[in-house]
Amino acid sequence: MKLINKSECYDKNFTLLAGHIEIQPGLQERHSTGHPSHTRPHSFDFKLKLSLRFIMAFCCCVAYTGASAQNWGYTEKNGPKNWQNLSNSFERCAFGRDQSPIDLVNPKRGEGDLLKFSYAVSTLRFKHMGHWLRLESDPGSYLENGRSRFELQNIEFRTPSEHTISGKRFPLELQFLHKNTKSSSTSPMAMVSLFVEVGAENAWLAALLTSLPQKPQEITQIEGLYFNSQDWLPKDLSYFYYPGSLTYPPCEEGVSWHILQKPQSASKAQLAKLSTLFGNNSRPVQERKNRILRAQQASPK
Repeated sequence: MKLINKSECYDKNFTLLAGHIEIQPGLQERHSTGHPSHTRPHSFDFKLKLSLRFIMAFCCCVAYTGASAQNWGYTEKNGPKNWQNLSNSFERCAFGRDQSPIDLVNPKRGEGDLLKFSYAVSTLRFKHMGHWLRLESDPGSYLENGRSRFELQNIEFRTPSEHTISGKRFPLELQFLHKNTKSSSTSPMAMVSLFVEVGAENAWLAALLTSLPQKPQEITQIEGLYFNSQDWLPKDLSYFYYPGSLTYPPCEEGVSWHILQKPQSASKAQLAKLSTLFGNNSRPVQERKNRILRAQQASPK
């Protein structure tokens, strides 16, 4: 079904008000009787036409308002292949130029920006976003790349990973979302992404898994328990870089992606717990098109 703008739901001859129809003054069926100003009462024909117009307008409005942002997900019906059909504001998901994620293959080598992480201790606060888990960060944690400063907003958990390396997918991808402190910047967001593979139990993740929210929009916070996101980062901060987008509707572009090349590990049981709670919440890889992927070597933190 093609969606239209809400303004197009209203015919110029009537206005929808709180579920009833208000006919604008002077709306009557006119006839050529030699008297231009002469009108006659509503005929059956006119009422039928008006009723049809009302029905069409009502259907249009239902079509427009029915596709709220809450309708998207990861099923066959409301998943990534159909996001653009759920709302006009989601069209970029299908027709955007720089969409994410992508397959990280055949990068160009070179020295890029030295990422500087200045993460502070934060309250341990989880939010169940309905489709994924979000670890919210207190203000005061930053990422700098030599040109801009980005403040850490939250960490999102994706099972399995959204990005792939030469087609290989990891069981978990952590995405650290940062926003530029300068609102006028051409790079409003920076994402640092970390792969997690099956291996030894992860002490950092073990502490977090004790307080997972179980229902959408539920927030859990453990008083007296804090964390520092920097503890999760590997010593080798070499990364892949490319310009992309958010990986969920409305698929907003202007995101600088930094995917760390060195994965961390977690036990099979830890990864299964996350996967069981949220299932598959990953968007398939998108076309890279003519974007340049760079493999940047960075100094240890």
